[in-house]
Amino acid sequence: MHRSSEPIRPAEVLQEVASTFRPVLPSTIELVVNQPAPDIPPVIADRAQVVQALSNLVSNAADELHKRGGTITLAAYRAMPEDPRLTTRGLGDGSYVVLEVADTGGGIPEEIRSTLFEPFVTTKPDHPGLGLYTVLTIVKRHRGTIDVESNPAGTRVSLFFPIGQEHPVGQTAVLIASPSATVRNLVAATLEDAGYTVLEAASPAEALATFIGNASRVDIVLADDTDSIPFPLDKLRAMKELKPELGIILLCSLLERQSLAELEEKVVTAFLAKPFSDTMLLETLGRVRRGSLPATA
Repeated sequence: MHRSSEPIRPAEVLQEVASTFRPVLPSTIELVVNQPAPDIPPVIADRAQVVQALSNLVSNAADELHKRGGTITLAAYRAMPEDPRLTTRGLGDGSYVVLEVADTGGGIPEEIRSTLFEPFVTTKPDHPGLGLYTVLTIVKRHRGTIDVESNPAGTRVSLFFPIGQEHPVGQTAVLIASPSATVRNLVAATLEDAGYTVLEAASPAEALATFIGNASRVDIVLADDTDSIPFPLDKLRAMKELKPELGIILLCSLLERQSLAELEEKVVTAFLAKPFSDTMLLETLGRVRRGSLPATA
C-alpha cells in the first residue's frame, strides 16, 4: 500500500474528475456522473493516482468522441461477489468498489484489443500510447483489477479497487522454497504482479534459515515437494513452532507421498496440486490469508 494512501469516497473522486473535464470538453460531448449509492464504502488508495487513472480514461473517451460527439458517463458502485468479471479472475471472495468510465463512441478496434494495455499501443499518431498502460499499472499497485467491454456502440472500462485495509496483499510476505529456479521465478512473478512481497529459497535448509531470519514478516510458505526431493516435514514443523499462525502451502503432485499426515499434524495448511494455474495459486493464497479453506486445491 502506498504511503500516501487514504480513505477515498468514490463520489468525491468522480466529481473531481468531472469538474476538471467539463470546462474543456466541446459542447458536443456530454459528461454525466451517475451518483453512487450513499452507502458505498470508501477505498484505501492514493487519491492522485486514482484521479489520474480516471482522467486517462476520460481523455481517451473524449478523443474517441471528438468528431462524432456523444456521452461520457462516470459511475461507481460496489461489485457483487458473483460478478463474473471477478469470479473469472479468481477474485470472487474479495470486496471491491468499481469506478467506471463509459462512452458512446465506436468501440476499440479489434486489432488492438489483445494488446490494449501494453505500452506504446495507440491508434493516434500524436499520442505516446501510455494512457491505458498507466491505468493498468495504477490498478495493479492497489491490488485491483480492470475489465474492458467494447462494441460498435461504445466502450466501458471498469476499475476494481479492494475495499478497506484488512489483510492487505501488499503487506503479505510469501517465502517460496523450491529447488527449481524456474518454479521460483514463475511463482515469484505471479505473486509480485499481484502485490505480494516475495522471498526465495533453493533448498529446505535455506528455507528454514530464511524463515528464521524473517519470521516476523513471513506470513505464508510455499513449499515445493518434488518427486526427487520431498520437502522434509521437520523443516515445516520447525517453522510452524516458531510461528503458529504461519500458513504453509505444499506444492505437490497428486501421486506424491505427502497426503493427510501433514494435515493431521496441523503442519500443512493447504495443498496445491501441480500443475496449477496462476488463478489457482492466487485463490489458494487468498484462502490461506483469510483462514478459509478447503485444504486441497
